[in-house]
Amino acid sequence: MEMEHFVPLTKAELVNELESELPTEIQPRFRQFANLLSSTIHNDFHKNLEDLKESYRPFDPDPDVPIRNPVKDPDDTQFMKRLDYLLKKANFKKLGEKELNHALTTHSLYSRSVDVNLSELDEWALYHRGLSRRIHKIKSWKTLFRQRRLEVESYDRLVLAIRFTPGFIASSEERRNALDSDHIYIKYFRNVPLNDLEMVFPNTSYHMSIWDKIKVAVPTLGAAVLAAGRVLPVILAVAGGVAGASMGGLEMAAVGGALGALIGIAFRAYINYKNARITYMQALTEGLYFKILDSNAGVFHRLLDAAEEEEVKEALLAQHFLRAAPLSESELDGAVEGWFKKKKIPFDFEVDDGLAKLYRLGLAREDKGKWSVIDLKDAIIHLDEKWDALFNPTTDLK
Repeated sequence: MEMEHFVPLTKAELVNELESELPTEIQPRFRQFANLLSSTIHNDFHKNLEDLKESYRPFDPDPDVPIRNPVKDPDDTQFMKRLDYLLKKANFKKLGEKELNHALTTHSLYSRSVDVNLSELDEWALYHRGLSRRIHKIKSWKTLFRQRRLEVESYDRLVLAIRFTPGFIASSEERRNALDSDHIYIKYFRNVPLNDLEMVFPNTSYHMSIWDKIKVAVPTLGAAVLAAGRVLPVILAVAGGVAGASMGGLEMAAVGGALGALIGIAFRAYINYKNARITYMQALTEGLYFKILDSNAGVFHRLLDAAEEEEVKEALLAQHFLRAAPLSESELDGAVEGWFKKKKIPFDFEVDDGLAKLYRLGLAREDKGKWSVIDLKDAIIHLDEKWDALFNPTTDLK
């Protein structure tokens, strides 16, 4: 399984772990540095959040404040770029058509055939973070209808952003009331099986599985065989009546009964199909109810929090392992990943990202391929001065 860039510890857990490795007299200083670093990065991301919210406003399907002067045919390019930036900062990876096609062509937990019409989407983007194996309890004809525990590979976190093509018309009245081409719909999910990616799209179409076809066909065929015993004699009698004599009331009643039987069989087959579809939709709805974490603009706050944590954790790791002695980029990468390996935690450290943050904040420098960080006391003073400068007025207010 591919290792993730996502740091597999919370910020609080990481600070505690790193602090425990420092001399006792330095620990309070390190915690102060971590708090200042976190506040500085939080302020940086606050502006990103405001920009993201403002660029999303023309496409928001449920804005808190109504849009007074809507822009005709607004361009969503800037918004999608900002969303992509935030997701990548939160260490999400983008999925493509290859992964989606795999989900559409492999067996689903729900044992149904579901299609996603990508031609209805003007654009779509899927991002995931974390990949793990989870136990699901399933029951189907393959398990002789006994509950079975199945280990399934799932995305820990999944974000979907879609916009429908101009003139899009949903297939049902419920969807037409909720979906259109003017908005961008964003959903945030958890624990989505790799083979069930299609379940997160709102424009899926249902096709009967082999088992559903059997459930519809067998009762229908049985009813048809029973009805044939009644219908065939009537057909023969009617044929004889047409050939030799006119049909009486008895024959007409028999024909009506035969036609009623045929209509009843067709109606039963239709009801069985509808029941199978309702069963699938119920399973899908129940599954999504426990998987969805947030929608539309609400997703931004979760992503922002995740991105902030990743930025802080990566910077703290780089600072901690450069504190003792200067290291090259590859040496730092090996030191951090080796530290996690000792804890039996798989992790692929984005060393360039961690160094870039320290350099941008003036906390690290490079000399002849070796990276070093400034003293912890000097780093605290430096960050404190940067924080104070954020709130100094830029013009003379006297």
